[in-house]
Amino acid sequence: QDGSIRFHSAHSPQREVEILHDQLLDCFSKHPDLQPRDVIVMVPDIDRYARHIQAVFGQFERKDLRHIPFAVSDQGQRGQEPLLIALELLLQLPQLRMTRSHVLTLLDVRALRERFGVREDDLPLLQRWLDGAGVRWGLHAQQRAGFGLPDGLQQNTWSFGLQRMLAGYAMGQSGALGEIEPYSEVAGLEAAALGPLYLLFQALCGLEQELRAEHTPEGWGTLLFRLLDDFFVGSGQDEQLLLDQLQKALDSWLQACADSGFVQSLPLEVVREAWLDALDGGRDSQRFLAGAVNFCTLMPMRSIPFKMVCLLGMNDGDYPRIQPPLDFDLMVGSYRPGDRSRREDDRYLMLEALLAARQLLYLSWVGRNVQDNSECTPSVLVAQLRDHLAQGWRSSDGRPLDEALTTEHPLQPFSAAYFSGADAAFYTYAK
Repeated sequence: QDGSIRFHSAHSPQREVEILHDQLLDCFSKHPDLQPRDVIVMVPDIDRYARHIQAVFGQFERKDLRHIPFAVSDQGQRGQEPLLIALELLLQLPQLRMTRSHVLTLLDVRALRERFGVREDDLPLLQRWLDGAGVRWGLHAQQRAGFGLPDGLQQNTWSFGLQRMLAGYAMGQSGALGEIEPYSEVAGLEAAALGPLYLLFQALCGLEQELRAEHTPEGWGTLLFRLLDDFFVGSGQDEQLLLDQLQKALDSWLQACADSGFVQSLPLEVVREAWLDALDGGRDSQRFLAGAVNFCTLMPMRSIPFKMVCLLGMNDGDYPRIQPPLDFDLMVGSYRPGDRSRREDDRYLMLEALLAARQLLYLSWVGRNVQDNSECTPSVLVAQLRDHLAQGWRSSDGRPLDEALTTEHPLQPFSAAYFSGADAAFYTYAK
């Protein structure tokens, strides 16, 4: 009956967070003195879990009894700011299939819409036109050829769909234009919405060609400054501040290259990470202990005493975290006593978290493959903890202790096991 330590095995990060939400509601019900501010949830990579946390904990309104106040710390700007999400998408153009959802994601960003003159009210209309004109993926046939398709396969590309829309506006239903069947829905005053979309398409085609080539740092600087000017306009104070930060980060990187005398050509991937990672440098200063359930990354000095400590994502290979060595780091192969070890750091952080738990300790990992239900092992640190408990204690019903303390959850949150009441370990607060 001792619930001070519990292990939970799920099929995915989404299920981990859904299970955590039900478990927290149960803990708040059983322990009236336990408040949301008394709970901390730590994960190896908060950016990986942030969207799942928002989806699960953010779905209930404040008046709902299942609402749990929460705060997410340590997030990088890259996964939060719409402008940065759009910029990263643009910098991945050579690797993207450029589906309709990619371009609609770009059009959701106000700074980009205002640069090309796209009205927000026109987005549903454009989406309907794109669907009707048969736009699926690929800017043009040449880009599709880069994905291994035959040359000249133009159908259902952006070029194909926009040609159909332009022909439909010019000709109506008067017949085919060569091999193009006009899309006649584009007509009247509404047709003005097509012009900005075509300008965006031309800009994407030009940018995609430029990003495929390698450039020197100076060449990349010219290209990326022009990218910011061509695709974004800072209409609000926040957007302008973010654009200024991007320009300063790019200036700092160019200055570092100039100071070191580096003039060799670089691929896009290296430049993209060097530029955008600079904006995540101030993430440790985000608000912490905000009076709600705190979600954060495992890091030193973060494990101050809490009544309940939850560790999610404790998967083999994810924790202790693996950092591949840099190619130019010649000291990595000559480890000496006293040198820093990331694995030992993470081992210490988990020990800190264990010692910080005053009443309840909750550990969770992805224990089953979501596709074939094969077993996935937890972190070696979790396995060591389970072995240690099994050596020192036993369960009252005679079962192995690690089995008695572990709940293996079903794949879906709507599984009949949660609603039948046959097993007290499975319950849900879902309607």
